[in-house]
Amino acid sequence: MSGTTFNELLIEDDVEEESAAPKSPSLKTRFGESPPTPGAQIARRMLWAACPAVCRRDIERRRSLVVIVEAPATWIDLIQEAARDLIRPADFVVNERKPGPRTWSLQELGLRNAMGLRRSFVILTTQGVSGISPSVLAAADHHIRIAPPDRPILAAALKAVFGLRRSPRLPAKIDATGDGNAIVAAIRPGESAGRAIRRLASLSKDRPMSILDLPEGPGLSDLHGYGAAKEWGLALAHEIDAFRAGAVRWAAISSAAILHGAPGVGKTYFAAALARTCKIPLTRTSLGQLFASTAGDLDSIVKGLDRAFEEARAKGPSILFIDELDALPDRKMLTGRGRDWWSPICNHFLKLLDDARDRVVVLAATNMIDRIDDAILRPGRIDRHFEIALPDHDALVQMLKHHVGDDLAGINLAPVARLAQGHTGARIELSVKAARAAARQAERALEFKDLLDQFLPQSEDLHELRRICVHEAGHALVAHLLGRRVRHVTTLGDDQRGGCVEMEPLEGAVSRRQIEDQVTINLAGRGAEILLLGCASSGAHTDLKVATQLLAALHGSFGLGDSLIHLATALDPSVLIANSRLQTIVESDLQRLDARCTALLSEHRLQLQVITDALAIKRVVDGEELARLVGSR
Repeated sequence: MSGTTFNELLIEDDVEEESAAPKSPSLKTRFGESPPTPGAQIARRMLWAACPAVCRRDIERRRSLVVIVEAPATWIDLIQEAARDLIRPADFVVNERKPGPRTWSLQELGLRNAMGLRRSFVILTTQGVSGISPSVLAAADHHIRIAPPDRPILAAALKAVFGLRRSPRLPAKIDATGDGNAIVAAIRPGESAGRAIRRLASLSKDRPMSILDLPEGPGLSDLHGYGAAKEWGLALAHEIDAFRAGAVRWAAISSAAILHGAPGVGKTYFAAALARTCKIPLTRTSLGQLFASTAGDLDSIVKGLDRAFEEARAKGPSILFIDELDALPDRKMLTGRGRDWWSPICNHFLKLLDDARDRVVVLAATNMIDRIDDAILRPGRIDRHFEIALPDHDALVQMLKHHVGDDLAGINLAPVARLAQGHTGARIELSVKAARAAARQAERALEFKDLLDQFLPQSEDLHELRRICVHEAGHALVAHLLGRRVRHVTTLGDDQRGGCVEMEPLEGAVSRRQIEDQVTINLAGRGAEILLLGCASSGAHTDLKVATQLLAALHGSFGLGDSLIHLATALDPSVLIANSRLQTIVESDLQRLDARCTALLSEHRLQLQVITDALAIKRVVDGEELARLVGSR
């Protein structure tokens, strides 16, 4: 073996089908007459393929080197064996401890000893660079990032293990980015290469459940209505591919984002689709889950957060999905004992975002982004913010097509999408499942009527329907008159409301005029009922609640009234309303804006009636049609 370099063992396989295959090590020399195991065969090829050309030259020249080798967790032992064979003489350290002064001092001691003896120093890690001493990082000559084996590497290993004349063509469905132990176990000397290939294909087929722990489902390309979030996710998938190829550092990737929007718009659905598109594992957690699965004390929650990040790093690259992030309180809102208990948790979470995100995509979700601590959302932490809005008409059509599949091929689903305006993606999926269940119960294939029935109630109180039409028409008309863009208005609601008006939200800091306009819109449903039906109903109770809270915040939180005193945050309206002086001011504003609303509705009574009639017939009126109805009278 003397005089034989590792590079001399790299023989270019005759691989016509796998033209991208890297040069691969032969089995003829390294272990004498006993050939390396399948695991060693694969690991040596993985290591050499990850070495840049300059690193290969330095290794061949037996220079004293400082090398960081970053490998998938399930391959680390085999990669260490391959590295010991490749880089000689050398001292090796496997970084398995949490980062800290003691860990770093041991690494630095090993570095000094190796350099003093003119040996190379190699540190292997599965946790990225977060656990490596800054001194070792500064001294490193090479940082080798090892990706999971690709098909050319597996093909070359199969050729060597089974003594084939050329590397076999592997099915495209074989994906070896999963568990290394399972991949190695699939290749068994003494059996045929064909059986090994079938086992590898079976691993890939089962991978969504066993490795990613995800059911089969759509990728990002199949999703509709996600806008900028989808664009970011698709770009992230390309970046992760580049990272695996060694073309980009993880720190250069935009790897943290938060999704915010109403419940049911599909934030969790997006996380699963992102994992499928990136072909990486998904780890889920939330504060609620941590409290449910631990003793719930301070130490348990901190350790639970640590475990979540550690699990994601061990699978890296991977996604850590943190749902209901607003359960972690904004420190500005904390007082007294609450601050003493929550501050260590909040601060520890910030530290994890700073130090424990190597090869981890942090994706958070919330229904209330205004309750998230600013320090979490600042640049360098979770700095990409995407609102997931209710799907528009085109997105609803595509969602319906996706869930229906081939069952209603060729049928125009646009009428159903019109009826589904205001529905979330989750409710669309549930409605299609209910339609299928109705068809199964009738022992026949899915029909268009089954789908339509999910959005049109079978029996209705015509008097109640008339009231809902009047109420929603009032909201929509006043919103249009005050310059707010209405997306659609519908009489089809849910268990909490009879209908809804979807309009462009107010963004950024708002003025007193904008708040008063919004309150006028809130009061318009009740005002329309009085004008056309002769009296108001209790259906306006939510509108009155929101209007009261907005005016209370205007005077007691935002400093937009006659007083500059800040009584309480806008997120705590109960404190504001408890102030008797503020109650009088808010009541006066409500009466004034209600009179304004009544005047607008009375002046445009004919348009109000036309919109009401259109809703009674169509159930859904979009923004363009609303503008035509108002402008035609």
